Amino acid sequence: MSPEDDLIELWERVEAHLRGALPLVEVEPSTRRMTEEFLDHNELGLAFQWLVGALADSGNTAPPEAHAHLEAAAAEMGLQDDADWRRLNGPTG
Repeated sequence: MSPEDDLIELWERVEAHLRGALPLVEVEPSTRRMTEEFLDHNELGLAFQWLVGALADSGNTAPPEAHAHLEAAAAEMGLQDDADWRRLNGPTG
């Protein structure tokens, strides 16, 4: 498998996690649309940050299944230290 194939597979996994989380969380319709727009254009980091930031700002928590998707996306992209991700996880997250 080529490095390009590996990268495409990574993008597909991350996109699947973010798309899997999106219908499971409570966010404004505008946040949902913007996240989908980023995903449609393979802007996975922006999609993650937009969605997680909106959740953290609103004080909403992600249900366990959505949290698992977001956690997997964060790990795949190396965003475990993202400030909004840390806020969403709370002081012990």
